[in-house]
Amino acid sequence: MNKKLDSGEEKNSLELAKEYHLKASEFNVNTSNIPLEGNKLKLFIKRVLGKLIRVFFGWYIRPSKERQTKYNEHMHAAVGHMLSESESKAALLTSIYDEQNSTAEKLVTFENELTELKQKNKELSQALEDSKAKISNLRETVMKQSVEIKLLSATEKNVEHAKTDHSKKYFDYVLSKLNVSYDPNLIEDGLIDYFDFEDKYRGSRESIKQRQLQYLPYLKTGNNDGVVLELGFGRGEILEMLKENGVECVGVDCYPPFVEFCEKRGFNVTEGDALTYLTACDDNTLNGIVLSQVAEHVNTDYLYQLIKTGYKKLKKGCCFIIETPNPESLATYLNFNLDGTHIKPVHGLTLEYVFKSNGYSETVRLANEYSEHPYAREMQKTLIDKCIDEEQKRFYTNVKNILFGATDLTVIARK
Repeated sequence: MNKKLDSGEEKNSLELAKEYHLKASEFNVNTSNIPLEGNKLKLFIKRVLGKLIRVFFGWYIRPSKERQTKYNEHMHAAVGHMLSESESKAALLTSIYDEQNSTAEKLVTFENELTELKQKNKELSQALEDSKAKISNLRETVMKQSVEIKLLSATEKNVEHAKTDHSKKYFDYVLSKLNVSYDPNLIEDGLIDYFDFEDKYRGSRESIKQRQLQYLPYLKTGNNDGVVLELGFGRGEILEMLKENGVECVGVDCYPPFVEFCEKRGFNVTEGDALTYLTACDDNTLNGIVLSQVAEHVNTDYLYQLIKTGYKKLKKGCCFIIETPNPESLATYLNFNLDGTHIKPVHGLTLEYVFKSNGYSETVRLANEYSEHPYAREMQKTLIDKCIDEEQKRFYTNVKNILFGATDLTVIARK
């Protein structure tokens, strides 16, 4: 069946089938196979005539027969090669089908592995978030401990400094001028209950907290990190106001009863020195600083240093708020010395100047009308409102502000 044709070149089955079919067409003989029909005599006569024809006319019939034989051979070969090609194609298709099935199985396996990897990635992401939260908590703890260590170290240094000969000579000199003998062992702790003193003369916690709501717009920055720091938090009115309004805050105060009171109320507070604590804070981390009714208790250099240091610790755009008795109103002096720990009042213009000298971009002065002396309202009603002349009304208004104006001032400086 497998033969070489004219060129003797090896060819594939399909090409061979085509060539054999073309070759067979050269030998095509158009014959009709006529069946023998009729009675037996007629059939006998026909067979005899057929044999006689082959004997006498075989020279003519034989070439056609040979051509028919060759045609049949070539057609048979062509069909054989086509069957061979069909079997080859079928085998190829079977191989492709098997390969596709194998690829599909591998794809399913890959999808399963990918699903497992996604699940593992999700678990790892959750573990990473948990680790970040733990690290953040640990960092806060470390920072707080660091500040406490610095506070302790600074306190120890201050104690050591107080024991130096220079300090002793200074105190001896002062006491000699005062004609007073000084033995610190004779001074008892807690000679006055300052907590009770504030309850009696400062006003209720609720009324103070209501007044200080005016500071909220300056302290509610919307920053997700950082805190507002209150220096000298007292009874914790501002800490409570900020906490109720979703502002994270911390406080430092040197008076243990205040610290104990605020800790019991759940506030984040520390006992210590304000300047020492502020100095230990990282730069550009605070969302605000509040110094409410403290400036009048400290000396000038200490206050200026608080303002200077606060600039470095605040984030850009955040505020330093100072509330203190107002020396521009004479009514302030009616009760200024009621608190024996007051040193001296601080002028609002002085605060504005110190803020601007230390780089703060702007300052705001609040009216604090809540702290006006009651006589201010009486003077407005009985005298100023009845004035017809505008020049006279302006004069009496200035007199009212000097005599009975707001007894508290607030200066707000923005970094």
